[in-house]
Amino acid sequence: TPPLTKSAKGGAVPITSPPLESPEVCPAPSARGIRVQSIKRPLWLLNRPKPISRHGEQLLFDGPLTLTAGPERIESGWWDGQDIRRDYFVARNAAGETLWIFCDRSTSREWYVHGLFA
Repeated sequence: TPPLTKSAKGGAVPITSPPLESPEVCPAPSARGIRVQSIKRPLWLLNRPKPISRHGEQLLFDGPLTLTAGPERIESGWWDGQDIRRDYFVARNAAGETLWIFCDRSTSREWYVHGLFA
């Protein structure tokens, strides 16, 4: 059993780090030339992320998506078995809407829309 420390909420959290694995991001179609930076957060989050379809390497959600920023890796819950491992990107669709999307690194590397920018 790993040593424990107290969390901000008073619960015990393991001091150990998550298992190491490849630092590669999810395969990002058409990702060449996008800005890797701190990604802003969208104004609206969806209650449940919506799946993004693919045609070959092209991501599709109300038309083709173009990645404009990212990736930003977010990982949480490894200490309590509620793993979330995602690579987030900002994307634009054919209608000009800006979306916050992610590739789920903890499953089959499927893509989802998680939020909408104003």
